[in-house]
Amino acid sequence: MRGLLRTLTLVGVASIMAATPVATLPAWAGPTPRPSSPQAVKERADQAVEGHRAAIRGAEPDEYEVFRVKVDPGGAAHVRYNRTYRGLRVRGGDFVVHLKPDGGFADASVGLTAPLNVGTWPAVPAATAAQRAKERFAGRITQVGTPELFVDASSGQGRLAWDVLVSGWAKDGQTPSRLHVTVDAATGAVIDSSDEIKMASEVEGTGNSLYSGTVKISTTQSGSSYSMVDPDHGNGRTCDMNNATSGACTTFTDADDTWGTGTNASRQSAAVDAHYGAAETFEYFKRVHARDGVFGDGRGVPSRVHYGDNYVNAFWDGAQMTYGDGSGNGRPLVALDVAGHEMSHGVTENSVPGGLTYSGESGGLNEATSDIFGSMMEFHSGSAADPGDYDIGEKINISGNGRPLRYMYNPGLDGRSHGCWSSSTQSVDVHYSSGVGNHFYFDLAEGTGATPYGTSPVCGSAAAVTGIGRAKAEKIWYRALDTYFTSSTRYVSSSNPANTARAYTLRAATDLFGSCSTEYRTVQAAWTAVNVAGNDAPCPAGDDFSLAVSPSSGSVDPGGALEATVSTAVTGGSAQAVRLSAGTPPPGVTIAFDPDQVTAGGSAKLTLTTSATTPAGTYAVTVTGAGTGATRSATYALRVNGSGGDGAPDIPLAAVKGHLAQLQSIASANGGNRAHGRPGFRASIDYVKGKLDAAGYTTALQSFTYGGATGYNLVADWPGGDPADVLMVGAHLDSVTAGPGINDNGSGSAAILETALEVSRSALTPQKHLRFAWWGAEELGLVGANHYVTNLPAAERSKIKAYYNFDMVGSPNPGYFIYDGDNSDGTGSGPGPAGSDRLERVLQDYFTSINVPTRGTDFDGRSDYGPFIRYGIASGGTFTGAEGVKSAAQAQLWGGTAGVAFDRCYHSACDTTSNISDAALDRNSDAIAYAVWTVGGAGRQPGDDFSMAVQPASGSVDPGGSLNATVSTAITRGAAQRITLSASGLPSGASAAFTPQVVDAGASSAMAVTTSATTPPGTYTITITGTGTGATRTATYTLTVNGAPGACPGYENTKTGTLSSGQSFYQNVSATATGTFRACLTGPSGSDYDLYLQKLSGSVWTVVAQSTSPGADESLTYTGAPGTYRYRVHSYSGTGAYTFGYDVP
Repeated sequence: MRGLLRTLTLVGVASIMAATPVATLPAWAGPTPRPSSPQAVKERADQAVEGHRAAIRGAEPDEYEVFRVKVDPGGAAHVRYNRTYRGLRVRGGDFVVHLKPDGGFADASVGLTAPLNVGTWPAVPAATAAQRAKERFAGRITQVGTPELFVDASSGQGRLAWDVLVSGWAKDGQTPSRLHVTVDAATGAVIDSSDEIKMASEVEGTGNSLYSGTVKISTTQSGSSYSMVDPDHGNGRTCDMNNATSGACTTFTDADDTWGTGTNASRQSAAVDAHYGAAETFEYFKRVHARDGVFGDGRGVPSRVHYGDNYVNAFWDGAQMTYGDGSGNGRPLVALDVAGHEMSHGVTENSVPGGLTYSGESGGLNEATSDIFGSMMEFHSGSAADPGDYDIGEKINISGNGRPLRYMYNPGLDGRSHGCWSSSTQSVDVHYSSGVGNHFYFDLAEGTGATPYGTSPVCGSAAAVTGIGRAKAEKIWYRALDTYFTSSTRYVSSSNPANTARAYTLRAATDLFGSCSTEYRTVQAAWTAVNVAGNDAPCPAGDDFSLAVSPSSGSVDPGGALEATVSTAVTGGSAQAVRLSAGTPPPGVTIAFDPDQVTAGGSAKLTLTTSATTPAGTYAVTVTGAGTGATRSATYALRVNGSGGDGAPDIPLAAVKGHLAQLQSIASANGGNRAHGRPGFRASIDYVKGKLDAAGYTTALQSFTYGGATGYNLVADWPGGDPADVLMVGAHLDSVTAGPGINDNGSGSAAILETALEVSRSALTPQKHLRFAWWGAEELGLVGANHYVTNLPAAERSKIKAYYNFDMVGSPNPGYFIYDGDNSDGTGSGPGPAGSDRLERVLQDYFTSINVPTRGTDFDGRSDYGPFIRYGIASGGTFTGAEGVKSAAQAQLWGGTAGVAFDRCYHSACDTTSNISDAALDRNSDAIAYAVWTVGGAGRQPGDDFSMAVQPASGSVDPGGSLNATVSTAITRGAAQRITLSASGLPSGASAAFTPQVVDAGASSAMAVTTSATTPPGTYTITITGTGTGATRTATYTLTVNGAPGACPGYENTKTGTLSSGQSFYQNVSATATGTFRACLTGPSGSDYDLYLQKLSGSVWTVVAQSTSPGADESLTYTGAPGTYRYRVHSYSGTGAYTFGYDVP
């Protein structure tokens, strides 16, 4: 159990609005058995305190009491302590002892800079302190408490002070105030002040809210009446203050469990928002951070609404939430992010003893923490009516100008907040100093520059930041708060740099992702981008490279051979030698590389040769490149055909997972999700469409509008088959806003995409016409599929004879469910339309053939089969489970874990590529192919096929020059076919010629790419297309057109690129000896480009040379010592291509 020093008087009060104007120590040498219980951890921590008093800045008169014990899954532990000095409370004296998994001392987080040495006899009497405190209070005083003598060490050093609690009402006469005033016991001066009031049988009811639309809320039934008491979230209740500021608060009740009207005409409407906000905040901290509600002990939060008259605020008082009705009592302050913000103050004060001190930079961090978690809760809720964003209070319009209170992506937009740290940050209101922490967090999660949520600037000459996504950023901030922050943690502290937010978030990133991981480096960069430096050592920049195989898959009959190109590219540092190898080959397959060693940037030919006895099937061949500084790998999917070529194919798991990796990358680059109306969804559509277009499908993008945003369906038709007998296969492509949606429903989307691509590779000629679809806005109520089916002309709709739907087919704790087309289980929603029974049997036959038992699942309307069933179209599909819990009987049937959800990350941020069962995904992908081949009415028709490659795969040329490459082809199936070559994607003034232009598969052609003097500089991807009599294949060639001839001649290194006005390009370099740096820049005509040389000192880049004359051309020279430098090319004005040459000593 945890020990508690005392009930702290100072818990802090903050409003949603501002008021108007450690080094690692050696392990202790005592015995270190691994702690086995919280009590054992406490005892070990107590021993560590005694053995390492210097680490905690311990003084002889100190006494310590445990505040909280936290044990990580790996066994490391973190024990928070309060401190007293000669019996007096010490503000800022709290510390955290960190223990290793074996129980040994690791280090400590501590706010003190030295042991306390303070006299305890006050020169200023208590009565004088009380009078000073009364003078500080603005409003009507109702009570002045007895002054408490304590030690104020919030600055890192101790001084004797009085804490006087003055209670009363603020100037508005409605906001309660419990103001703690700190008075210097030696001089009588007021040191600071802070308010405790922080502003800004079970049933499920339906609530019509003011801001979040129609929502489900948990209520309690008693007889025929329902009350707003939430048994799912610690019995938190919502009550009506009836526009008073004191007296009883009446719990809302209702006769039909349908609450509010969505307008202020019903007093219940605001109550719905508050009740929903309390539940969503509880859920956010529980699901994302495994915290049992705001208080951490499972208790719910009481919410008081309709407080005061024309009261324009909301506040947290340490025990409950209170919401005013706003100006004219017409705009209650009950929006989601306001609720999350205020209740997050409760999380802070229940994590750090006394909370983060509510003044100066610590107070700014306190407010930033609430803004961060309030916004993350808004994202997590997935509300279509109030989607997640980084605007604080955008719904409540508190200022009457339609603008939010604060902007996390660019805090300075409000005219008061600090978006960049400076020495004055300490002195502004905590709501404005929060901007530094908010700006850091936004850059960490979303990155700098233009984002879907706003444009985030960097401070000074800091480098741009690429965000790591909200899912990782919120975990880093929470761990830093929960494990490392002390009450006096600041942004910057020259006297105690270990007690800063930068230092602690870096420790949190190390704990979660590893030292010098991408996440760690991004934390560094994001703090630097808001002008918060640190003494953390920069991570070394090593040599690195990427590796790819093209094409990434191929089919061959036994005894045949395939060829592919293994390409490498330098992604960091310098080129390195890379030795190529492959994993254990399939039976009867030999694998060869020519050459087997390349320099990063080069390529090699991969040849896979099968024997007559190689078994049919799909094999994942891992190609590994072992470099001198890094090792990278890629996968090639080898399909060996069966002897007759008939029957459904085996869909390669590696290819399906490759699509999932792309969807994950798209989400990570677009705010962490692929939701309707968000850029991540459109990027997902474009990715799938590009694959299908290249494979020969006829694709159509259907748009619709929902919730004020444009949505899309993608429909792809395979040529051939009976147009009056359509087999349609679909999956929704959108995610919820809370996460990337890799299982829900990247899994179904990726599986049907790879099946569609296999149809193309196999040149399938089905009897039915095949149509594939990727639906939008399914998560908002099957919107996309409804739009498609409803808007089809009746004649076209009648041609669809069967529809298969695949939603969540890779759940990590999977079940194997098939939609119950014939109602064979006799329960639930009944059978599907006529023909659904056959669709069910086809899937049952497949799973029976691989000895996997299945169970039926009802057509309950939760996925996109819904509108098809409504119009009488036979439907079927598979499903591996969502938020439902796997029973013991199901675990016995399928394996996995009983008592755990099929998908524990359902509709959550953790639905990533790690949230997939490979076995379930593989089996369901093959089942989809089996259904398409069987119901479609044709086996695989092998046909003739070929592969194509370009060597070299890239080249650079000055305008007016030309390049040569070889286009090679190889037979991958059947016989040779005639191939016609063409090129697309060439820049203006450039052309490509092939000699010969027509070849037989297995032969090569010489390609000549010619540019003109007017060809714009830049890098272009040229697509080489080979159109054969039985198949069409493509390869790519990367063409770089240099700047104008003679621009910056005579330099060892030359770079070209294109910048828009205000953008910069950085080139990192390392000088190994003292010498001369030279650089030259030629920009586009009419522009003003500048050139800088910067040196890295600690974690700060300092300009050591620059050339900033008006115009497009610049040059500089500088003599410097060895070290890490970077050149910066900056477009002050103008857009266009530049050439940059440079030397490094």
